Amino acid sequence: GGGGSVGPEGPIAELGASTASIIGRGLRLRRSSIRHLAAAGTAAGIASAFNAPLAGAFFALEVILMGFSADAFIVIVLACVSSTVLSHHLLGTTLSLSLPYLDLSGDAQLGWVALLGAVGGGVGIGFMRLRFVILDALTRAWQRLGVPIWARPGIGGLAVGATLLVLPEMYGESSAALNRALAGRYALTLLLVLCVTKMLATSLTLGMGFVGGVFAPSLFIGGTLGAAFGTLVAPSYAPAAGVFGVIGMGAVFAGAARAPMTAVLLIIEMTGQHALLVPLMLATVLATFISRFLSRGTLFTEELRRRGEDVEDPMTTTLLGRTRACRLMVDPPAVLQATASLSQAASVMSRRGLSALPVVATGQGGTGELLGCVTAAQLAGALLSEDSDDTSAQPATVADLSLVRDRLDGKDEATDVLQALTDTRLEGLPVVARAAGSGTEELVGWVSQRIVVERVYEAQAQARTAAATYTSWGSRLQDRWHSRPVPRRRIGRISRISRVSSRSSRRSRRR
Repeated sequence: GGGGSVGPEGPIAELGASTASIIGRGLRLRRSSIRHLAAAGTAAGIASAFNAPLAGAFFALEVILMGFSADAFIVIVLACVSSTVLSHHLLGTTLSLSLPYLDLSGDAQLGWVALLGAVGGGVGIGFMRLRFVILDALTRAWQRLGVPIWARPGIGGLAVGATLLVLPEMYGESSAALNRALAGRYALTLLLVLCVTKMLATSLTLGMGFVGGVFAPSLFIGGTLGAAFGTLVAPSYAPAAGVFGVIGMGAVFAGAARAPMTAVLLIIEMTGQHALLVPLMLATVLATFISRFLSRGTLFTEELRRRGEDVEDPMTTTLLGRTRACRLMVDPPAVLQATASLSQAASVMSRRGLSALPVVATGQGGTGELLGCVTAAQLAGALLSEDSDDTSAQPATVADLSLVRDRLDGKDEATDVLQALTDTRLEGLPVVARAAGSGTEELVGWVSQRIVVERVYEAQAQARTAAATYTSWGSRLQDRWHSRPVPRRRIGRISRISRVSSRSSRRSRRR
């Protein structure tokens, strides 16, 4: 409504997801159930906005959940069906794009389709990169000029408005201009200008701080790119702009979102061009391959990754993930001063039942600089040497021992913690932080093998509890039926039946 060069589908999907999440939390559902509800809300928004229920379902599975499961699919499909039925009653059943019947005119054109798929994948990644390049450039410019946050949308509105004065086709999701491009009403140069300008206008709108979706702009970029490609490679074939424009829509969206199944189903449901199913499959798969080769993030995950929330990180599937040492540490069980004698250290270690303890040197400010760790083996060897005749090199305090210098930083990940515990074979290791100004390493915590084992046990126990409840309603009813007590009258009847059956079996054996 404000004139930005963005689509309404993104906010619609976010509203569906947030509403479903609020409902799930209000009902105090499990985290997995809330995730399924949020994905269902997203799918419902996409299904109603594009009149594409199947594409909405696969978008939620491919992009939101990044996986397939029967439980999630049931909830998502029910949401898509209900939202589509309501949308049909309110908005009708017309297609999003009204196009005549299109055909590729022979399998020989699949080579051009493959080339368009590769180019579309690169353009999709370029659109994603351009969005964040402009965002970073504008953020640096605002900070350098000292422009307050409340004034930025006004200045941004003037810039976007100036773009719309030059090219009114950039307004909103540009559906009317996309229909004209697919109908072959634009020249080759204008199609390329519209494609590049849409990328700039959408990136500028989002970079200025306005809110909107990138779903529809990516389809417009792909449609104009494909129409220009068709006009260039097949100028004598009248429907070339429409055929390659539809294929380009799927290629650019698949390259930007890395969701080939969603791209194919979305374009087919939006246009009704079932004859283009095979070339669409080829183009979207190649675009996804190029996207995976060129970039790690996608149009929907790159912003999260820039915030430090990498949803595609393989480490997120492990038990500890990328948990930092500062989240694993506890207070040290005991701390030895550098001036403590060997007997005092042995007494503390024996009383606490530990095999390693940190040794600190207290400074003038009361802060404790970590010197290292002393082990039970070191103390035992030093105490035994005191009983020998050679007293020339006997240590007087724990600081005189050859302390273990291994330590952990609070920012170390769980993998580094496990590696350090494995290499040193110690019961625990100290966690340090650099003091401001002095640069000394102060003792701030302690990570032990017991803490790591407890974390692993918690994850395993939760998984076993979930596995125990992961059964169907029918099996739960059957288990409850078998576990209920048998009435006495039924027990007597069963015993009589068993006696009669045993007598009949004996008669049959005698015969």
